[in-house]
Amino acid sequence: MAEAHAKHNPFDPGHLFEHVQDSQSFDVPKFLVPSGKIQIPQPFSGESTIGKIDEPKFGFDFKLTKFMIIEVVVALIMVVVFVRLASRMRGSDVPRGRIWNMLEAFLVFLRDQVARPAIGHHDADKFLPFLWTLFFFVLGCNLFGLLPWAGSPTAALAATGALAIMTFCVVIGSGMKKIGPIGF
Repeated sequence: MAEAHAKHNPFDPGHLFEHVQDSQSFDVPKFLVPSGKIQIPQPFSGESTIGKIDEPKFGFDFKLTKFMIIEVVVALIMVVVFVRLASRMRGSDVPRGRIWNMLEAFLVFLRDQVARPAIGHHDADKFLPFLWTLFFFVLGCNLFGLLPWAGSPTAALAATGALAIMTFCVVIGSGMKKIGPIGF
């Protein structure tokens, strides 16, 4: 009896966690789609549109997931916002507009209160583009997690692991470049 009630209770934690985990479909309200799920097309997978399993394409079975799509959307939003911001900054040194002021406040705070004290004034500025990119990517992914039925890609170990590996490679690579592979 409790199991049957749990399946129909929309506030049951098991039911709620289902919606924010990575999957091959987006969960949406049932008034939008009767099944409550929008399946993500799998153009690179071995599955065909009629449900038969074909040979995997390119030698592996690659499936698109909800988190992959959200990460691409966040990256595209970042490109649009920051390219627009850079083009506006090229024309003037004075920030004008709410978005420009807000973004500049973020960037200056990260530079002056995070990067320079942690890395040092002499090397911090060359790491700032990387730090800013990581910060806004993680922020964007976490903000997408606030949207109903979306989920946050940074909740997946693969996303945080990839960011950690990139950071590790940048730190080790720049150390080797500055001091040399033997001295490092």
